[in-house]
Amino acid sequence: MAEVIGNPPSLSKRLVKQWKWVAVAVAIIALAFTSKSSDINFGGGSAPTGDTCRVEVNADVLNVRAGPAVETESVAKLNRGDVVEARAEVSNGFRRIDDNRWVAAEFVTTAGKC
Repeated sequence: MAEVIGNPPSLSKRLVKQWKWVAVAVAIIALAFTSKSSDINFGGGSAPTGDTCRVEVNADVLNVRAGPAVETESVAKLNRGDVVEARAEVSNGFRRIDDNRWVAAEFVTTAGKC
């Protein structure tokens, strides 16, 4: 008696399985491209416009303040070696890094013109 062999999976089912893996790979690559950034955004505001530069923190811990004064609320902290985008604006000894985000200018080193 002849042995019955099951039907192999149809070509369309195999292609669907392969395309699922392709879709997963594309999604992973897209996420990698969109998340690849060395900037720290303490955000809420739009991207800075005009004169911008990068600054590197040279204090062990640096308070990010809501305004250009020691009396204003600390809204975040940066650590030594952190590099963030900043604006050219300096007021009362504080450098603006974003909307309502300021750091003491004496504790950051600018990279390039700023």
